[in-house]
Amino acid sequence: MKEKRLYQQIAERIKKQITQGTHPPGSRLPGERELAEQFEVSRLTIREAEIALQALGYINIKTGSGAYVLELAEREGQGLPNICAFELTEARLMFESEAAALAARHISDFSTTPCSAAPLSRKHSALLNRLPGSFVSLR
Repeated sequence: MKEKRLYQQIAERIKKQITQGTHPPGSRLPGERELAEQFEVSRLTIREAEIALQALGYINIKTGSGAYVLELAEREGQGLPNICAFELTEARLMFESEAAALAARHISDFSTTPCSAAPLSRKHSALLNRLPGSFVSLR
């Protein structure tokens, strides 16, 4: 069996602390530096583990403030699907190509269809035409 990545192992250890009550709901997790020292890993590994825990619904990261433990009710039923990157890419390919096909059916020529967006002013048009290597002509 494939060994988990380091950030996943650290996320599991932090999750265990949360479920055991070391970090109760509503409390702020220790800072990255402190957690990095505690688990003897880099701050980047802690950051990745916290991002994984946020995706799983265990914590909420507030920029500049820290990571806060969520209530159990807020995280029930949440989780990431157990898929590999290849499967995710396949799914995205199916959805994105279908979305592009649908959009292509509804596209129309800008010059013949009224558009809700205001046309470029002469000043902006002139600036765009002066850009080096510009292949777009707005005239």
